[in-house]
Amino acid sequence: MSAGHLSRIETGDYGPPSDEVVERIAEVLATDRVELLRLAGRDPGRRGLEHEILSELREIRRELKRLGDGIERARGSRGR
Repeated sequence: MSAGHLSRIETGDYGPPSDEVVERIAEVLATDRVELLRLAGRDPGRRGLEHEILSELREIRRELKRLGDGIERARGSRGR
């Protein structure tokens, strides 16, 4: 993350950073990520919305792959 980007977050030019950005900032500053999340107004014990959405999308992707594999197997068994 550039100094300019961090400055824009600090001054409010950018909307609130995601939990992931706050965690990366904590890592770079070698500070406690839980404390930084609290200072950012986040609940560190709760998974962020982005994490929840990504988790659901991964599950949908796995299910679609499983269904696609089943369709391919069914097509292959018809050709025999």
